[in-house]
Amino acid sequence: MEDFYRRILAGEPRADALRAAQLAMKARHPNPFYWGAFICQGDPGPLP
Repeated sequence: MEDFYRRILAGEPRADALRAAQLAMKARHPNPFYWGAFICQGDPGPLP
């Protein structure tokens, strides 16, 4: 979650930030238990 929020605050769209954070977590922990439960709902774009 820290990586996800760091990316959002850097200006990345929310869906892209979540995907990048999931891929980074997946590289360290391949088991979906660690990264599979997070989803993006609502507006996938960057914060206004």
